[in-house]
Amino acid sequence: MRLDRLRDEVRHKLGQTGATSTVDDAAIDHALEQGLALLASYYPAVRVELTLETAGKTQDLKRLAPTIARLDEVRCPYDPADPMRLGYTCSMLDAHTVYFRDAEPQAGEKLLAIYRARHTIAGLFQDETDSLPEDPAYEHPLVLAAAGHLLALESLRLMLSLDPEQRQAGHTLRDLGAALSTQAIDAALSMNGLLKNPAWSGLGL
Repeated sequence: MRLDRLRDEVRHKLGQTGATSTVDDAAIDHALEQGLALLASYYPAVRVELTLETAGKTQDLKRLAPTIARLDEVRCPYDPADPMRLGYTCSMLDAHTVYFRDAEPQAGEKLLAIYRARHTIAGLFQDETDSLPEDPAYEHPLVLAAAGHLLALESLRLMLSLDPEQRQAGHTLRDLGAALSTQAIDAALSMNGLLKNPAWSGLGL
């Protein structure tokens, strides 16, 4: 099962950091959920063609695409055969609701939504399906983020100790957790294929 494999990978990553506390499945599942939330804004955008079910200037796309975390762009009407066709002028009202200023889309019209998704993994809490691609490029940042979250929690416990050595260990784990979270974000961002200026290579950037 994919979820079992991801749990094992999180435990392995924790072991590489020197963390010694035993972590149960429930704690890892919580950390994976937090990791999915953290990375939603950094994974590559999802492009989905949707069919409107109701007419109206205001459209809540969460009903049509439940994994939306943040809308980047909406094109309506949308015709795959003419993707450059200009659509209606619109504004984003919130993370998943769009308002069309100069037209009222009708039920049955096609719309292209480009958005950041909060992905799901089958078996993780109430999720029954996988929207996170089963690809190491997606899974590696998630494992890093989950391990970073667990280290942050463990560091808080240790820093509350009266033992100076445990408090120092807590500070070390806190820094390791923050570093893993940063690595997770960097790994997710690297998937977006951002162009780099070739001239920078000579500057060591």
